[in-house]
Amino acid sequence: SKERPWLEIGPAIAAAAPGAIVAVAAGTYTEGIVIAGKAVRLWGTCPGAVVIFPADGADAVQIAGAAAKGSEVRDLALRSAADGAVVSGATEVLFDRVWIHDHGSRGLYAEPLAAETSVTLSRSLVERVRDLGLFVDLGAEVKVERSVIRDVQPRANKTFGRAIVVQGDPVSGRRSAIHVAGSLLERTHD
Repeated sequence: SKERPWLEIGPAIAAAAPGAIVAVAAGTYTEGIVIAGKAVRLWGTCPGAVVIFPADGADAVQIAGAAAKGSEVRDLALRSAADGAVVSGATEVLFDRVWIHDHGSRGLYAEPLAAETSVTLSRSLVERVRDLGLFVDLGAEVKVERSVIRDVQPRANKTFGRAIVVQGDPVSGRRSAIHVAGSLLERTHD
């Protein structure tokens, strides 16, 4: 409640009903966020005021499983020594007005594994990540709308540093899909 808010995001997500909005107050949250088993709408106040920055080096946000269909992450920033956001086996996932920055690895990674995965990145900024700004893998589908991916840095061995990589599934032959509209990709290493 407003009078007795959760002090961490994870317990609030666990207590939320499927499809509920978890409103996140201004501050830096030093936990990795996992949304699995149900859809949750995680809404911050502003990407400049709400930061998810796991202290243990975990991915900032993981959204996994078919039950997480329709999950949303809005109006916050993601930082991590690992990946910014990983979506696996969930469809209709939305990242809107999200600032994914200063990561030790990929900004956004979409991977289907055993189930379909579809993600929309809208009105967002991905910058100063290492390796790949956006990785669409093994038959995932991603839409990038009115977003910027820039300043992607290479790995320690000076390879990669790419804005977007799209890779199909060589075993099943399923192709990944990406649609980029009204967006800017700039100043990448490779």
